[in-house]
Amino acid sequence: MFNVEVTTKNNMAICLPKGDLDATTVSTFRGAFSLCLGQPGLIIDLSDVHFVDGAGLTALVGIVRRAREQPSEVAVVVPPGNLRKVLGEAGLQLIVSLPESVELALGEIARGVHGGVLGRGSEARETS
Repeated sequence: MFNVEVTTKNNMAICLPKGDLDATTVSTFRGAFSLCLGQPGLIIDLSDVHFVDGAGLTALVGIVRRAREQPSEVAVVVPPGNLRKVLGEAGLQLIVSLPESVELALGEIARGVHGGVLGRGSEARETS
C-alpha cells in the first residue's frame, strides 16, 4: 500500500511518501504534491520508501522542477542505505540536495543555501 502524508513546518511543506514509488503509485505521489504548492520550501522525505523504479524517478524529478518554478527551494531526504545508493547512481544529487534527514533539509532550506545544489534552482530561474 502506498500513501503520502503532507505536513508543514517552518513554512515548508514536508511530503512523506510511504511504500514503493513506482509506475502504479506515481499518480498518488503527483497528486499529493499539489497540496505542497505555494510554500517557499519543499522537503520530500523518502525515509519510508524502499524502492523507486524509472517511473518513480521521473515523477520525482518532475516534482522537483515544478516546485522550483513556483519558486520553492527543494530537498529530497534519503537516509543511508540501498535507495540512497540507487538514487546517487542515477545522478539525482546533480539536480537536488539529498540530505540524510528532515532536520538537515530544514536547515539547508532555511539558510537558503546558494552556490550549492539548492542554489541551482534559483540560478536557473534568474537566467531563464
